[in-house]
Amino acid sequence: MTFKPLRCLAPLAVAGFLSASVAVAAPEIAPAEIAKKAEKSLLVSIAKAGDRLVAVGAYGHIMLSDDNAVTWRQVDVPVNNLLTEIYFLDAKRGWVVGHDATILFTEDGGETWAIQHFDASMEPFFDVLFFDEQRGAAIGAYGQAMITSDAGTTWTMADSELAGGMHLNSIAHLNDGSYLIVGESGLVAHSTDAGVTWRLLEAPFESSLFSVAPYGASGAVVGGLRGNVFTIDNVLTGSWQEVKTGTVQSVFGIDQDGAGGFWMAGLNGSLLHADPNLKITRAKTRVANGGEEELIATAIGGVAYSDVMTLDDDTLVVVGDSGVKRMGFTR
Repeated sequence: MTFKPLRCLAPLAVAGFLSASVAVAAPEIAPAEIAKKAEKSLLVSIAKAGDRLVAVGAYGHIMLSDDNAVTWRQVDVPVNNLLTEIYFLDAKRGWVVGHDATILFTEDGGETWAIQHFDASMEPFFDVLFFDEQRGAAIGAYGQAMITSDAGTTWTMADSELAGGMHLNSIAHLNDGSYLIVGESGLVAHSTDAGVTWRLLEAPFESSLFSVAPYGASGAVVGGLRGNVFTIDNVLTGSWQEVKTGTVQSVFGIDQDGAGGFWMAGLNGSLLHADPNLKITRAKTRVANGGEEELIATAIGGVAYSDVMTLDDDTLVVVGDSGVKRMGFTR
């Protein structure tokens, strides 16, 4: 993994927003405690492992749901620090990254987890992705990146200048087979050779980008600080276009809605929907309240949503400061 040098400006990362109230991780490895209300504590990322949902977050919590997010159960985890992102290669094999340069691995769909890397002297990781069954990358704060070529049995520091010390916040596989990393100060880096080399692209704006999702045949949608969202039809030949979100709430999570549009989740309960033409609306959502469903506003204040996932045509799930919420919605 080789990066061309990038500018180095003041660091800012999504974990800074979502973990302000979380204690600094212990310098030594200790297992997570099983908590009665773990599904209501800070959860940062959610992913699918086949038909199973897996969410990760504070204090080493890893939660599983086998009924489409209706109920959740916590599993044993060998670390108790903040976990920031999760990625599954298939229904069984998955990786989680987090603070203290933590990398965890499962080969049974999240039931059990083993430590592949942990070093309290290193910076936190913010995302992880595998290019194939053997080669993967974990990226994070101040340009830190580690790579593996043996499915995580060994991880080594990437031989690169790592974006001039800027935070690497998110990595995505685009629909044309290429990869995109977004980060601090508008950083956008692109790889056409499955992560072997990376090339800096024109930045859509000069502040932090936190999330990225594929768009069309060879484009991307990126979300960032103060509600800034941009799209590009072709990351190599196109130009960035601003998506008018009508909000100043930072966008931390983007997920395709299964119908050509996107859900975008962020600060202060911000939950936006973009149709296939990227027209933004604030969809009304429904959550269970004493056994009945209640319509709620999507900007409820006081919480941060860090990730969002579409479950089916009228249901989605979000994770954030107040844990996991399953929502019905009306566009």
